[in-house]
Amino acid sequence: MLHSHMGLDPEFDGKACQTVHGNAGGTHFHRNSIFISTNHALRHGGMTFVHNGLDPSVYPEPDFSSRGRSVAFLAKAAWKVKNVRRAIRIARRAGRPLEVLGGHRLNLKMGFRLTLDANARFHGMVDDAKKAAVLGRSAGLLFPVRWHEPFGLAIIEGMYFGLPIFATPYGAIPEIVPEFAGCLSDSGEALVEAIGDLDRYDGPAIHQHFRENFTADVMARRYLGLYERIEAGESLHAAGFTARASAGKVILPWNE
Repeated sequence: MLHSHMGLDPEFDGKACQTVHGNAGGTHFHRNSIFISTNHALRHGGMTFVHNGLDPSVYPEPDFSSRGRSVAFLAKAAWKVKNVRRAIRIARRAGRPLEVLGGHRLNLKMGFRLTLDANARFHGMVDDAKKAAVLGRSAGLLFPVRWHEPFGLAIIEGMYFGLPIFATPYGAIPEIVPEFAGCLSDSGEALVEAIGDLDRYDGPAIHQHFRENFTADVMARRYLGLYERIEAGESLHAAGFTARASAGKVILPWNE
């Protein structure tokens, strides 16, 4: 059986499926399309999803007793929807340094951006070792995106290290981050206030939430269940379907 992550001809009639990873408004999908969250599926007119998962063996064991003062931002900072400017502002207002993983102080790739704020430290694109070193010493993860996040791998990476998540309530984020694991708001002021109450978050409980829901093993078992259905001749959706145009990239509200 074929499992594609690069797209699949909607008319292909063999035993196959595809995972849809991004927002793709207006796209016509194969009947065996699999999305990466409930929200992601529903926004595209589908029903079937499998949450992403990570292999815990890639990272060192988290040390919940050694939290630093900094908070982390993990995303492609050049993407406007990832909202690095507001993340920098939130961290400064909360009185905490910000470690930016996934971007540079000077960005020329997607419009000019020069960040002069000395409270933000930029690490550029990082490998797993560097990522683990920064997340492992951070006090929380800032993720104030302004689009419908299809899933949010950065969130579950932060959760592996027991970090509370301070994010906007868009896309899949509410189904991934329960109340005990962080604060979701489109208000910068609300996120600043939540960061000021870090002691209320239980790092081991957040890590356990990751273990129970977002490991590669959990993901693989869910995919195997779908493979078995397809192998038995079942379709994951009754027919191919087309996503609404609004399922794509839209800049969502933000309140200071």
